[in-house]
Amino acid sequence: MTRLLATALLFLSPVCFAAGGPNFVLIVADDLGYGDPGCYGSKTNNTPNIDALASTGLRFTDFHSGGAMCSPTRASILTGCYPQRFGKIFDGALSGTKQRHLGLPLEAVTIAERLQKAGYATGCFGKWHLGYQAPFLPTRQGFDVFRGLVSGDGDFHTQIDRSGNEDWWNHEKIEMEKGYTTEMLTRHSLDFIEANHDKPFFLYLPHL
Repeated sequence: MTRLLATALLFLSPVCFAAGGPNFVLIVADDLGYGDPGCYGSKTNNTPNIDALASTGLRFTDFHSGGAMCSPTRASILTGCYPQRFGKIFDGALSGTKQRHLGLPLEAVTIAERLQKAGYATGCFGKWHLGYQAPFLPTRQGFDVFRGLVSGDGDFHTQIDRSGNEDWWNHEKIEMEKGYTTEMLTRHSLDFIEANHDKPFFLYLPHL
């Protein structure tokens, strides 16, 4: 559903989104199984907020991912395209060692770019994993602000990736921050919503 929504939005004219348009909050949960939330039958996990969203919205039972790994999924969700359109590197997760110089091509048009042009405030807080170098950062793909990590993994307490690199970004520079990753992403997301409460916004929250 998310991919279909992104695809549809890519073709909408900016005129459709005037001031006061709908806000979009896109949360991507890494490695979330179909049956993990309570609304999908879990007897183990307590997910009252997700369950409440499901009970007052739509709950889908037949959705097909554009890619079953980190980078391909993100490329597909943000562009509405099959990840293979952007090269063989998106057959799997981008490697922080062998593919550190690669990423989502700048010519790829993201939902953030479309909404940004339509006057939306756009923010990305979380795991990017679509390129490690400056040319591939979220701020080059339609996001006004970015806080989070560019790699596919990281220690939740130190924000150090598996290669031993500091991996906590503020916009386009590394700026380490003390705290637990999930809590920091939540705080920055809430700050973004508060800062843009008087204008339409697109919040992309890809959890680690």
